[in-house]
Amino acid sequence: MTIPAILKALNPKRKEIVSSMQMNYTSNQTTLKLNLVWQPQSTHVAWAINAIVNDIPTHIIKTNLAATGRPSYPPQLLLKLFLFGYLRRTFSGRKIVQMANENLVMR
Repeated sequence: MTIPAILKALNPKRKEIVSSMQMNYTSNQTTLKLNLVWQPQSTHVAWAINAIVNDIPTHIIKTNLAATGRPSYPPQLLLKLFLFGYLRRTFSGRKIVQMANENLVMR
């Protein structure tokens, strides 16, 4: 028996799920297909943080732009990072930066 036949015999719905997740790779293949359009689930706290911060009028969060030096980060972005970090019980700025680099939700 083949693997798809075994899966169908065990559970017909499982076969559909496995076949949709499975990709056929060959040993001569030099690239992998990656899903770059990932978003967190609609119930994730990141959506709530995003909605709350986006509802704050921009004139309330004032920015003083310097004429020289590097451009500053948008204050709304920094507020979102701090709120998400604090909800994850991360209070160190360096650890929040590390979370921003490693965690897809923070991007």
